[in-house]
Amino acid sequence: MSIEEFIIFVYVIIEELYPIVVIQPLRTRGFPPAVTDAEIITMQIVGEFLGLDTDKNIWMYFKNNWLEWFPKLGSYSPDFTNS
Repeated sequence: MSIEEFIIFVYVIIEELYPIVVIQPLRTRGFPPAVTDAEIITMQIVGEFLGLDTDKNIWMYFKNNWLEWFPKLGSYSPDFTNS
């Protein structure tokens, strides 16, 4: 399986399972985030699978290699996984 296929596979699984696991939305006020929860979880899982050991390294990997797939990724913040 190529890395492209793996990212798609993980994303599809997360998209299917997320509404089952998260019954009530985590955010109820303010503007919706640019990057979806499913995208963040996908990046975290793929990053961990690839051995990237920090949120910043995961963000850099996706920003440098997959920005076309995650165009709203934006700039890194220490709250990357909380966005």
